[in-house]
Amino acid sequence: MTHPVLGSRRAAVVTGAASGIGLAACERLAALGLPVCLIDVEDDALEQARDRVAGHAAHPHQQVIAVAADVSNAAEMDAAAVHVQDRLG
Repeated sequence: MTHPVLGSRRAAVVTGAASGIGLAACERLAALGLPVCLIDVEDDALEQARDRVAGHAAHPHQQVIAVAADVSNAAEMDAAAVHVQDRLG
């Protein structure tokens, strides 16, 4: 049984997503069928992580996006939120 928060009308946004636990969480969430947004400050590592997570997507047209942002920078996180809303709803 899956928790209701992981339903089909949801999207996952994960910070620190380019490596470690954040990346592992993104892989699992993509495998569950959720659209996923990876957020991290590492541009190169972030793009590689996005490609890796997309490989775990449960559906061929499932969205997996990456946004470079520093969680300690409010303006960058505000811009990331707008981007996620635009792309994932």
